Amino acid sequence: MMNNNDEIQRNTKVYGFLSEYAQQDRFSTMMNSRFKSIGTDAMMIPMNIRADDFYFTVSGLRKAKLDGVIIGKEYRHDVLDLCDFQSSDVQACGFCDILNVKEGKLYGDIFIGKALCTLLKEKSVNSLALYGSGALAKSILLHVKQSGTKKVTLFNDRIESCMELIDAVGDAIRGIEVDIERTNTTLPADFSPFDLALNVANQEELFSPVKSSKIMVDLSKSGSPFSMMPACEYLGYDDILTHMNERACKIFEGKE
Repeated sequence: MMNNNDEIQRNTKVYGFLSEYAQQDRFSTMMNSRFKSIGTDAMMIPMNIRADDFYFTVSGLRKAKLDGVIIGKEYRHDVLDLCDFQSSDVQACGFCDILNVKEGKLYGDIFIGKALCTLLKEKSVNSLALYGSGALAKSILLHVKQSGTKKVTLFNDRIESCMELIDAVGDAIRGIEVDIERTNTTLPADFSPFDLALNVANQEELFSPVKSSKIMVDLSKSGSPFSMMPACEYLGYDDILTHMNERACKIFEGKE
């Protein structure tokens, strides 16, 4: 494994975290801690990349010394055209958050949906309130069976988008009870009947819930209505980094 000085040696696997503000994000720090804890000779480097430089940087990965990269939220759609190969999840969801570099080719995949399903399994979530119906919600529903969750209710102000999502994931949710609840500024969401409420909506689309579930989860790095609910366990971005790091490692190692 890497030595105590965190030096990159000849056989060290080197990964990057590409984001406009990568050095302000704890993803790389947590990933390096994980590499050490499991005895993996690897290191992740935070790379601040401006939008104007993103295409050039990712294209250059084919000849760079990096073995893979994590793609920041702001670039997960832009990277699609640069992938030489896309996993079935990427093709279905229309975004990519991780690239493996193999023999000069870029292999795109998604780890975040699987990571959140791992959290659901860890928390023994039977009933899930899923706030949002976009690409991230789809990446979760594609793997939600693995979590053991038996009931999923989609909360959104656009019922049509929820119905389209259910149709799109098809067999992936067969056997799971799925419902839809409309919510907006005049119909605030009541999450109290659920074991866990997960926010995967855009921040500007998020309406304050009237009642919380036992556990409230979102990916926000700053305050959201979910974090302000009383009498519940709240998990934000930093709290679920461990699950994201674990899933990303498996993809880097070719175990998924």
